[in-house]
Amino acid sequence: MACCIVYRPVDFTSKNTAKFSQSEGVDGTQQETSGTGATNADNDSNWDKVKQKWGDVLEEIMTDFASVITLPNAKRIVCFMAVLIVACITGILHSIRFVGDYSLKLMREMSVFIQASTPLFIAVLEFFAKCVGGFYLLIAMMWRGSRDKPPPADWQPYRRALPMPPKMNNGYVR
Repeated sequence: MACCIVYRPVDFTSKNTAKFSQSEGVDGTQQETSGTGATNADNDSNWDKVKQKWGDVLEEIMTDFASVITLPNAKRIVCFMAVLIVACITGILHSIRFVGDYSLKLMREMSVFIQASTPLFIAVLEFFAKCVGGFYLLIAMMWRGSRDKPPPADWQPYRRALPMPPKMNNGYVR
């Protein structure tokens, strides 16, 4: 059976041991539980000490703050914050201008680079295309094999030589 502990007054049998008188179950029945803990008087005195320490700390902070914040210091703070805000706005505007100039120069240089490197890029692509095409052609020739009969060993193709060009004398035929 599940139990849901509800805050109830505690019966203390000794200074460091406490018996919880009752806790309420999920179904509404009362159950007895026990545990150990500090006494109510100890808790109250500890809480009073904590409140006293926090009060002392806050009082010290307020006296230090009041001694630092004077009318001349307040004027200086306002002046400093105004100058800081103006400087930040000016810096942002100059940064935007710088980024704009930089991007225009970068685009121009990239355009020059692309124009100069395009022929090289095309040549590299053609080189790889020829390598891959040659490899595929090699594989195709290996699979195709030879279907024709080889020519006889003594067979020489008939080759006719071209006629000699006419003799020229300063661009005129003789």
